[in-house]
Amino acid sequence: MHNNNKKLWSFVVGCTLVWASVWIVDFAISAPVPESFQTNTNFVVYYYPMMVSALLTSVFSLFVVWILSKVIKLKINEHFVWLSIPSLMFLIFSVVVAHTYNGLIYSALIPILFVLCITGVIEKRDAYLPERLKVW
Repeated sequence: MHNNNKKLWSFVVGCTLVWASVWIVDFAISAPVPESFQTNTNFVVYYYPMMVSALLTSVFSLFVVWILSKVIKLKINEHFVWLSIPSLMFLIFSVVVAHTYNGLIYSALIPILFVLCITGVIEKRDAYLPERLKVW
């Protein structure tokens, strides 16, 4: 990958993360509920889709970060802004315009931003550590 296209690819990956979070929220709404949770209907209606979407977006964003760092050799800490701009803009858009499913959208976008922040901090820290103390 050429150096001048890394920002563009980071932005495209950020847009893909937002698209995947919307798809995961749609999946979380219709996800089957285990029998142990079915007795408490308030939990199932209000919190179960949020937990499913947060867990699935966290796993998906960790997978995307792993692909970016190992396969494409893209440093998250160098292109953090371009990765997080689509998520932040969609978050602002959902606050201003869309007043439906806000809790579900937040529970999907906040784990993505959290994974990106933590990965960027770990990569920045690993740049200054000796080789034996590095995480990845």
